[in-house]
Amino acid sequence: MAPRRKYTLGKRAASVAATRQRIIEAAVASYRQQGILGTSMQAVARQADVAAGTVLYHFPTREELAQAVLADLWETLHMPTADIFAGADSLGERVGRLVHALFALYERTTEWGEIYVREKDQVQALVAAEAQFGEAVLALVQQALGPMSADEQAIPVVLTLTDPHNLAALTRTGMSVEAAADTVTEVLLAWLGRRAAVSTVEGD
Repeated sequence: MAPRRKYTLGKRAASVAATRQRIIEAAVASYRQQGILGTSMQAVARQADVAAGTVLYHFPTREELAQAVLADLWETLHMPTADIFAGADSLGERVGRLVHALFALYERTTEWGEIYVREKDQVQALVAAEAQFGEAVLALVQQALGPMSADEQAIPVVLTLTDPHNLAALTRTGMSVEAAADTVTEVLLAWLGRRAAVSTVEGD
C-alpha cells in the first residue's frame, strides 16, 4: 500500500501546484486589465474558476499574491543576460547590443511599466521587483562599458539614456523602437568617445 499512498500524495501535490499556477495566471490577466490595486481576491477567484477560499489558502494577502505574480513574471520576461555580449569585443558593439536589448524588453513590458509607475507607492511587491530589475540592468551596463565603467559619470549617463521614459519619448515622435535604439546608441558612443579622449589626455 505504501507505493499507492506515495502516488496519491504525488498526484495531490501536482494538483495543488497546478491550482496555484492557475491562480497566478488569473491574477496576471486581471492585473493587466485592472492593475494590482484594482484587482480583488474575489475577481482572481472568478477568473481562475476556484473558490475565494482557495485563493486565500495559497495567498493569504493581496501583497503575497502580487509577489508571486511578479516572481512568475520575472521568469517569463526573457531578461537580457551577459549572453547578449557574446562575440562583441568592442565598446561600440556592446553598447549597441545593450541599448537594443533593453529597448526591446521595455517594448514588450510596457503595460507592466505603466502599472509600476501608477502603483509603486502602494504596492511593496512592485518596489522589490523594481530593485531586482534595477540590479540586473546595472550589471548589464557595467558589462557593456567594460573598463569605462570606472568613469564615475559613465554608468549614470547610460542608465539615464536607456531609461524606458526616453524610449517612450522617442517613439512618441514617430520613431520605431529600432530607430530609437540606434539613435541612443549613436549619442552614447559619441559621448563615451569624448570621455575616453579626455581621460587619455588627462592621463598623459
